[in-house]
Amino acid sequence: MISIFDILATVPAAESESGLGGILKNFNVTWPLFLSQVASFLIVAALLKKFAFGPVQSMLEQRRNRIADGEKMLKVIEKQLADAAKTSAEAIAKANEDAVRLINEAMHSASALSEQSAQEALAQAQNIINKAEAASKAFAWSDKASFEGLPQSGTFGTIGDETFAVSEVEIQVSEQAGTWTFRARGADSGILGPSITTKGAPAAGQSYSAPMGSNEGVYFQTPRPGRSVGTKDFSDTVDLTTDSAYAIEIATMTLSADGKTGTASGRFVTMFKDAGSDFPAMRAAGNFKNATVRVWKK
Repeated sequence: MISIFDILATVPAAESESGLGGILKNFNVTWPLFLSQVASFLIVAALLKKFAFGPVQSMLEQRRNRIADGEKMLKVIEKQLADAAKTSAEAIAKANEDAVRLINEAMHSASALSEQSAQEALAQAQNIINKAEAASKAFAWSDKASFEGLPQSGTFGTIGDETFAVSEVEIQVSEQAGTWTFRARGADSGILGPSITTKGAPAAGQSYSAPMGSNEGVYFQTPRPGRSVGTKDFSDTVDLTTDSAYAIEIATMTLSADGKTGTASGRFVTMFKDAGSDFPAMRAAGNFKNATVRVWKK
């Protein structure tokens, strides 16, 4: 069996030289190449020192300075907090005394003001109802929706013998459906009143009407049997459709730049016949200003 030593013994010995020259020759080192590599190393080291190590060292030095400044500031804040703690107890005690005093004064004032405000609100509400009743009695209701004799200001409605003031008038336009809806709602409940939907779109200076018996697209939100016109619960009402007539006149209408909202003014008369003893005749009429206009675009 041939061993590794037998193979090495067959290899002719290479001529060797002693000293530095032999080492350089054995490692295939030539002076021009060696000097160029040394120069490249020195250039790279100089560039790293200038553009890498230098900025990093500068950043670390700035960070050390910021940490030192922060520690100094922390000591200053600690001293300020210690000084503030000495006077905070007195300040809090005085603030509590002032707060108690102000609360007591406010409670006495609020009690008197609340009673006064309640009386004023009741008087104002009664005044609105009185005006609505007077306007309703002065207006000659008939089966024909007519503006003849309509008061120049105010809006009102009646359900049987009960009168309510109308505080909100809204016009809703649906461009996609090609219809628009006129709604009037009571001041007390915000629920009761007529709703009328017709084809087309409303416009300033136009009048819209339908004779008695034209019931399509109309209803009157009225109280259920046993409920009054002052109900504020929507579940106590029903949207009732009976033989009806209406007349709506839009004097002015302005829309926003995007055509989605606006206001309108004009007058209206709506009449709904009774539907038996449980649902007496329903009527609403009057002049409106700054009615809300909402337009749903296609």
